[in-house]
Amino acid sequence: MDDLYAATKGQVYQRDRQTGYNDAGWEIWPGNYSRFITQVDADKESKGLFRIGGHLHRGSPIYARFARSFKNTRGNKSMHFICQKGFFSSPVRQLKVSVIYYDDIEGSTWQFQYDAGRGNFLTAFTVTCTGSDTWKTHTVIVADAVMQHNGPKGCDFALVNRDQHNDIFHRIEIEKLNDDNPSDTTHR
Repeated sequence: MDDLYAATKGQVYQRDRQTGYNDAGWEIWPGNYSRFITQVDADKESKGLFRIGGHLHRGSPIYARFARSFKNTRGNKSMHFICQKGFFSSPVRQLKVSVIYYDDIEGSTWQFQYDAGRGNFLTAFTVTCTGSDTWKTHTVIVADAVMQHNGPKGCDFALVNRDQHNDIFHRIEIEKLNDDNPSDTTHR
């Protein structure tokens, strides 16, 4: 909390007159902010982080203010997610998946896994971090998604930690594509 006084005055006051950054406040959306995707048991599977990469300033990356990381304590090595019922109005096949992550620990490895049908939870991609201390986006097209809650804990997809490092994530985007939608990104 850089400006304790502003935090007591409400959001409108904070936007116009706050000095610095406040990472807490009143009447803030509970849990992770999401549209159509919900993390299963977010507080048990992951931990919230603020000010990733150090003190915030005008030149800080736009993703540095808030993020979540794996919570390797007690063996929690995955974050599971469910797409809102009705989000996909027809059977899903082809998805564009983008994950924004912080590349801070060289050699740290994580995966994106997804529901490809009952008993068929597949790995779409694996990322090995380079330790660049930058935010990166990994995007891939998944051609055989089902997304009917067939994964562990009834999830549609998961981020899975492959080592002891607590990788950091800012956002996951999923877009349903038409079969005739050309793309120049990697296909599965």
